[in-house]
Amino acid sequence: MLRRRTLLIGMFAFFLIGSMFPSWSILSLSSIPKVHAVSRSIKLTGASYTGWNGTNPGPTITVTKGDSVSMSLESGEGALHTFIVDVDKDGVIPNPTCSIDKCSAQFPPSTTYPFVVDFGPGTFTYYCSIHLTTMVGTFIVSDFGVSSSPSSLTIPQGSNANSTVSITSLNNYAGSVTLSATPPTSWPPPFFGVNPVPIASGMTSTSKLTIYVPPGTSPGPYSITVTASDSFISQSTNVAVNVPAPSFTVSASPATLTINSGSSGTSTITVAGSYGFSGTVSLSATVPYSRATAMLSSASVMLSATATSATSMLTVSSALGMFNVTVTATSGPTAPSTLVAVNGPDFSIKTSPSTVSLSQGSSAMLAITLSSVNGFSGSVALSASHSNGGPTVTVSPTSLQVSSSGSISATLTVTASSSGTYSTPISPGSYTITLNATMGSLSHTETIPLTVTSPSSGAGILTSPIFIGGIAAAIAVVAGIVYVLRRRPKTST
Repeated sequence: MLRRRTLLIGMFAFFLIGSMFPSWSILSLSSIPKVHAVSRSIKLTGASYTGWNGTNPGPTITVTKGDSVSMSLESGEGALHTFIVDVDKDGVIPNPTCSIDKCSAQFPPSTTYPFVVDFGPGTFTYYCSIHLTTMVGTFIVSDFGVSSSPSSLTIPQGSNANSTVSITSLNNYAGSVTLSATPPTSWPPPFFGVNPVPIASGMTSTSKLTIYVPPGTSPGPYSITVTASDSFISQSTNVAVNVPAPSFTVSASPATLTINSGSSGTSTITVAGSYGFSGTVSLSATVPYSRATAMLSSASVMLSATATSATSMLTVSSALGMFNVTVTATSGPTAPSTLVAVNGPDFSIKTSPSTVSLSQGSSAMLAITLSSVNGFSGSVALSASHSNGGPTVTVSPTSLQVSSSGSISATLTVTASSSGTYSTPISPGSYTITLNATMGSLSHTETIPLTVTSPSSGAGILTSPIFIGGIAAAIAVVAGIVYVLRRRPKTST
């Protein structure tokens, strides 16, 4: 009798619990499986004191962006409930923004709420807006992202280049995506090394994209859109393609020549084509007037797809001084150039001291030294001038013969007073002396700062010619008076 009573009580309890939670099962108590871009029904039973499907938080729901979801919702204890997905993430609140959030009708006893997962990817919260603390759960929207590396390519006409397309799982997305690319009109379709591309949850998969630019394509920028899609999701990325114009460059080696007197120097001029350039390139060399003779072994070179570079030999002779030879390569409107620096026979100029300071009425002498550079020899003319109102400057001699292996000197004299018996000293101040040394087209200039000062004591005044002349005249007058007085006869009293 006791055993029968126990059995009846157990059966009654089982049916009672089953009537309260008709949707419970082992599967419903666990996380609801991810749905991948399909239509799928998900069943939830809510109770204010036990949460969703008997747990709080409720089971995690994982879907994919683009899925069509049908929620089968029941009240486990007969109380009023709602099902809300907090899309705008403004929190678990009693008055959700249903124009953005996903909001079901109120139930019990039950309701069906269909919606499309048009938001995400990301992690969101689902909840009951009536029982905010006891009926919450996690709603995950998975997706994938697509990118390209490099995202910019330079491809000459008739050539191809590669970019790697990467598809990355977001929020545990898993599936297979198909790649497509939209090239400019008249271009062949780009080729994908792997297509479709399988994507594992939390992983990144790649496919090599090969882009071919047909011959004759107009130079300029282009864009190719790469799209990765499954049944519901479509993501894209762009690959920028620059098609350069065929061109060429010109260079010199060596770029500097040091040429001694009576010698010559050579430099190899190289013309190199790029981006499929083909054609004849003319070469010319120019030098400053009368500084040298420059000749090219070939006045033009031919470039093609197979012969991408060619050379010509530049010879520079009869050089004089320092200057640049400009070599220009011309084909149609394109005319790049390169410079060859030449250090030819020359001379240097130096003054000692390099600055001058003297008192009013005095003078100073400076040494001018000319030295041969790179075997220079010749007659160099010297001249000097001063800034307005400055002192008198003279050079002696006015011409120097510079030998090929030495130096030679001249003298620069600076006088801080004008000439004449009653000369007037130059006013104190700062002046500039300009020294010029010239031979033919060669010319060097040296500037010398000059300072004229007032005499620091009376000695300066005593040395003035006017002052000295006045003293002498006064002494002579006094001496004459004394002499006359001594020669004057004495009168008797």
